[in-house]
Amino acid sequence: MKLIFSKNRAAQLDLLTRSLAVNWPGPPPHVLWTATEDVFANAYQELPETALVPETPPADFDRVLRLLLTTDEFVTFFCDDNVVFSPLPWEPEQVLADHDDVLTVSPRLGRSNTFMPWPGEKYQWTDLPRHDFGFPCSIDGHTFRTDDVLT
Repeated sequence: MKLIFSKNRAAQLDLLTRSLAVNWPGPPPHVLWTATEDVFANAYQELPETALVPETPPADFDRVLRLLLTTDEFVTFFCDDNVVFSPLPWEPEQVLADHDDVLTVSPRLGRSNTFMPWPGEKYQWTDLPRHDFGFPCSIDGHTFRTDDVLT
């Protein structure tokens, strides 16, 4: 399942969903969204058909998110300002299914960044140099086993 978070940015969401349709086809993503003003809410209603979840106010966010997470073995998180520029060279879900020792798969860094070793029991990503983009749990295209997210 692809799950997108969006707040007040229907135009960015539209670009992401169109890029997913071309470069990472499959079932349409689920979109958890909210708007702070009617003008933003109206913009979401103008989007092409997607799996747009009814507006999710912040008070209901945790409940709705957990409910969605029970629907699939894998989840890929996106923020509405992401764009998928080219087709993936592999299926992230298959990588996770084939490798029990991999926490997450992220195609966002490009083909040159293919492996980030997991140094020990705890990944000290805060100790990495400032130019290292190895943060493993961001919501910009990372795929996880849903059970790992829920634990």
